[in-house]
Amino acid sequence: MNYSSNSNYVIINIKYRRGLDREIHHHGFILPLFLYSTTACYITKSLRRHVSPTSDNCYKLQVTSLTSKFIMCTKSLPYFLSGLVVRGFGRGSKALGIPTANLEDKVVDNLPHDLTTGIYYGWATINKQTYKMVASIGWNPFYKNEKKTVEIHLIHNFENDFYGKQIKAIFTGYIRPEKDFTSEEELIQAIKNDIAVAEEQLQKSDMMAYKNNPFLKE
Repeated sequence: MNYSSNSNYVIINIKYRRGLDREIHHHGFILPLFLYSTTACYITKSLRRHVSPTSDNCYKLQVTSLTSKFIMCTKSLPYFLSGLVVRGFGRGSKALGIPTANLEDKVVDNLPHDLTTGIYYGWATINKQTYKMVASIGWNPFYKNEKKTVEIHLIHNFENDFYGKQIKAIFTGYIRPEKDFTSEEELIQAIKNDIAVAEEQLQKSDMMAYKNNPFLKE
């Protein structure tokens, strides 16, 4: 693995193979980098303290063996939103075993145009209680949705649903872009990975601080 940087960007060159995480550690880097497929690698927000920032807080990753380049921009974060929970497609709980709170259309319609679709993590308040969360913004390629949605999974076990309740959320970090999957099992595993990433990142002091943000307490 080769590493190079200048004042504007950082490039990490990785020759892909199984056990990529071990290869990174062998080179002395302990980075929150996750490989989701043989065609894409993504860098989480916490990598910032290890590498040089790009313009607009973007990071460039080049996987030389796949000739793929990915740029992640987090200039829109943290992002604050509030809205009512509505009925979605009913897939989160029934098909996946991972319930989500689907937000009303006006919340989706008012999203910033430069807010990238994909998987985020952060904090959400419902019924005056604040929880860690992972959220999806986009079209869910696996299900080929024709309608853009915002779906929030609260990392907690609940006995009841939240239809008609107001939810407030702060999106504090970005995990990965939307991705299609070959099976529901693969999708479920990806979501579990996303939840694990969210829980790890939200333990960090800069992310924990958002839990007590006045926006979530109003």
